[in-house]
Amino acid sequence: MSQALGRTRPRVANLNGVAGRHASTLRPADGPAAPIKVQQVLEVVGLFLAPATMVTAVLYWFGFELTVGRVGWFGLTTGVLGFSTTDYLIRGTEAGVVPLVVLFFAVLVGVAAHGGLARLAARRYDTRWCRPALAITLVVGGLLSAAGFAGAFIPLSFPADGYLTPPALLATAPLFTVHVGHLLLGDVDRRYFRAAAIAAIGLAVLGVFWATSLYAEALGRGRGQQLANDLGSLPAVTVYSERSLALHTVPSKPLAASESGRYTRQYSGLRLLLFSGGKYFLLPDTWTQDGGTVVILADTAELRVEIGPGG
Repeated sequence: MSQALGRTRPRVANLNGVAGRHASTLRPADGPAAPIKVQQVLEVVGLFLAPATMVTAVLYWFGFELTVGRVGWFGLTTGVLGFSTTDYLIRGTEAGVVPLVVLFFAVLVGVAAHGGLARLAARRYDTRWCRPALAITLVVGGLLSAAGFAGAFIPLSFPADGYLTPPALLATAPLFTVHVGHLLLGDVDRRYFRAAAIAAIGLAVLGVFWATSLYAEALGRGRGQQLANDLGSLPAVTVYSERSLALHTVPSKPLAASESGRYTRQYSGLRLLLFSGGKYFLLPDTWTQDGGTVVILADTAELRVEIGPGG
């Protein structure tokens, strides 16, 4: 009898298996599908940001852009500086602080908006205005995404002509559009939305990189302009030389042998812009961007350089 009962017992395991296969595809007929999990998005972002070599390369690039902007204000190029990788990394850290603060704040706002929009759509999906509002929002997001993409190739018109507006649109609009599209068209195969989300994340990473590069270069230009407007704050430099250096724009005077030994000329009225690659980069007190020149002197035994405080 027990064996017979055992043979007629329902096969619960198979029924559960069938239910399990179909449960993931079911959703309320009148409601949107569950939004893509934030954890999945963060995992994809980690694929871009985790490798130490990637972080190092990004910091190096930001430091390079900041240096280009700063020394470019004085008519110099990075080729004459002789900066090391460490020099660029240090400056890259300086250029990346503010963008990182803005990025983390934007992530917090985005996560909050993600949860709020998903909750609102889940509660109001049956209302008359929800689906049209999502459809309009989807179109607007698509247009903003197209503007951000176009901004990578051509200048945009007002009001999207700000120097950080195109990369900001490229970084945010596609993510927003994919999210709204998932709320509105949740019955589409999730594989398509996953692929779209990965592409949007890639565009967001490129947009952030683009915006930070522009910011680093603008920060360098601002620092260069600030130094040019206040040359007196730079360290004062006096150069003693064994022979004439032909620095006609710099005050100089001959020296007697009894005054300075083997040095025959003294040059003053100079400011130290930077020292790199065994070279002094000096600015005359009379330097102007329109007609000024940077004096570059190699650190050799023929020279003696005295550096004093600025101000």
